[in-house]
Amino acid sequence: MNNPFKSAIARWRSAGLPSASPALLKTLAPLLLLAIGLTAMVMMYFWRDQAGYKPVFGNREKVAVTEMMNALDAEHVPYRLHPDSGQVLVPEAQLGKVRMMLASKGVTAQLPAGLELMDKSDPLGVSQFVQDVRFRRGLEGELAQSIMSLDAIA
Repeated sequence: MNNPFKSAIARWRSAGLPSASPALLKTLAPLLLLAIGLTAMVMMYFWRDQAGYKPVFGNREKVAVTEMMNALDAEHVPYRLHPDSGQVLVPEAQLGKVRMMLASKGVTAQLPAGLELMDKSDPLGVSQFVQDVRFRRGLEGELAQSIMSLDAIA
């Protein structure tokens, strides 16, 4: 039987490429292992550092991000912006404190309007179509508020 590994090495040597001596491999092996180890440690550090940050509000909630960032800057709370969604992330240990602080400053998620849209006083002559649209928007807002109140919905 012809060993494919041995034949590949023979072709490599016959091509005139330099061959690695065993002594060279023995001196480079520890350096290679050290480089791999350091790379793994740096990657784990950055991964662990990122894992400790959680979003203040959900992805679908409408929040004035500039007001939130101004309040966090005023309280010297470290935060980051998620590169894809733009969500404000804070350290997980401070999440509850940050939410309470933002609520005390009036920075809260804005829920969609529900049936309170129907409370508007309409001028005389508003068409049935406008009233139907306002009613449908109110129902959609109520449904959105109900869905957002469920714990299982992210």
